Amino acid sequence: MIYDKHIDKTEDELRNLRDVFAQDDVVRFIDGLESGRINSEEKVIKFTNFIRTSDGLTQLEYSRLKQLLDEGFIEKFATNYNKRYSTCHMLMDKMSSSISRGLLMLEKLCEKKRSKGKSKSKRKVVENSKMGNSPYNGALWGLEYHMESVHVLYNEIRDYEEHLKLCIDLCLHIIEEVAYIKSHSGLCLFGLRRSWRQAW
Repeated sequence: MIYDKHIDKTEDELRNLRDVFAQDDVVRFIDGLESGRINSEEKVIKFTNFIRTSDGLTQLEYSRLKQLLDEGFIEKFATNYNKRYSTCHMLMDKMSSSISRGLLMLEKLCEKKRSKGKSKSKRKVVENSKMGNSPYNGALWGLEYHMESVHVLYNEIRDYEEHLKLCIDLCLHIIEEVAYIKSHSGLCLFGLRRSWRQAW
């Protein structure tokens, strides 16, 4: 079953994603493996490699966002570059790999078989993933009863979600700072004058 991975580029959606990735629930993880039919050593290892690659991209995008912040993005965007896009829209574009691969991870931990009587229209991946907001089943066996590769996968996902949270938290910090400057005309004018001086 294919799920809808589209999310709007809004602060509310970003905060919702942050809450989803903040969940550290091993029971959801185990139920997600069963629902996603990740039930063999080969599939677990393949998924682990996907998570490691995704984590590397997220850390790269975080470093780029941090560099953007260090270069004065907040003051510049609050004065010069606010005509076409919202701050959130622009920042979510800059962490597009993190978001898209995070949603792919959630999709892999969704139910693969459509329940009888369900609509054939696509369902939102965040709302239907066992690692998202979907209801989940209690596990009969804890993580200690699974093979070692499952333990490795769980730890990789925890690290990955921690880096996703860091990236989103940085975006939310920038959004709040830009909003603060925009709401204080004196700061906005000061930033504009400084940008003019830098341009000349």
